[in-house]
Amino acid sequence: MDDGGTAVALGDIDGDGFDDMATSLTWPGNYSVDDPSNGSGYVTVRYGSRTGFGDPVTLHQDSTGVPGADEDGDNWGSSVAIGDITGDGKAELVVGANGEWLGDLKNAGDVTVFRGSASGVSQSGVVRISQDTAGVPGAAETDDLFGAQVRLADYNNNGKADLAVTASFENDRSGGLWTLPGTSSGLTGTGSKSLSSADFGLASGSRLGETLLD
Repeated sequence: MDDGGTAVALGDIDGDGFDDMATSLTWPGNYSVDDPSNGSGYVTVRYGSRTGFGDPVTLHQDSTGVPGADEDGDNWGSSVAIGDITGDGKAELVVGANGEWLGDLKNAGDVTVFRGSASGVSQSGVVRISQDTAGVPGAAETDDLFGAQVRLADYNNNGKADLAVTASFENDRSGGLWTLPGTSSGLTGTGSKSLSSADFGLASGSRLGETLLD
């Protein structure tokens, strides 16, 4: 795992025709900043308008409606993505947490999905997705780092953004990539697929998915 950093994504969360910006700070204890997350990591959302970006709205795992809890080293915000999963004209926000513990599984990792709405990021109906989510290939394991990178794009050309998510330490640091289809009701594990480093002819330990470009 890295020792701190940021991720940035742009997209129209509130459907007003202006891009909004989400930025994250992971391992905030390494920086001279006020940390509302107690070392877990947090995301700020700034809504765009004709006059520019507004004041930041801060989200972390102790925010209202967000599953889980702030725990030091969760790396919540290791990756962020914005895209219209439901096809309703308002983009969703996806936040990766590659250091999240799932039960006793250290650094198994997961992603959190927020709905977009006319008022911005909705803190109602927030969903967590991991390798233990129904229909998602594989199983959560210690040190997989699922959520290392996330991207949203319409891979099947049906007007709804699909999720690509990586686990860079999957299978002894060989890495892997998953895709989950977008639907009018949100992301679904049904029809999701996975790719391993072996599928690309990469050597064991190659950390597929440590970076992921659009």
